Amino acid sequence: LSALAGWIGVTLGGVLADRWRLRDPNGRLKVGLWNALGAVPVGALMFTTGDVRIAYVASFPLTLFSSMWIGAAASTVQELVLPRMRGSASAAYLLVITFIGLALGPYAIGRLSVALGDLSAALLLSLAANLAGALLLWLAMRRLPEDERTLRDRARAAGEAC
Repeated sequence: LSALAGWIGVTLGGVLADRWRLRDPNGRLKVGLWNALGAVPVGALMFTTGDVRIAYVASFPLTLFSSMWIGAAASTVQELVLPRMRGSASAAYLLVITFIGLALGPYAIGRLSVALGDLSAALLLSLAANLAGALLLWLAMRRLPEDERTLRDRARAAGEAC
């Protein structure tokens, strides 16, 4: 179920991001914002229920929400740099999300779980990262349209030949 939810989430997130981007310069970031917020109540339900069946059912939309941002974020990174810089930008992006999300995330939850003496409480607190991410995406939406519009002007001002 996790693989299916992840596949649907990534695909759906990409399709929604592209469609929303056609109408709104912040469309991709809005996909990230809404899936960050959408995961919070589903995650809270999953981490607090005493019924394993409810936890299994909740894990599907949680995984779906948790994977929807991937395509939208990667394409936003691509839009914010010159074409010749896209490989380096993608590498830096993947490095950061790998170290923070895949390496430090589980470690931090484990440490928090030991400190609190409760894995469920640590997982609930981890949902604060979604709220922080939503706030940062909201702040980014205030600048993204202008940053995309002025990309070439700023590159020329920095000495790029574009």
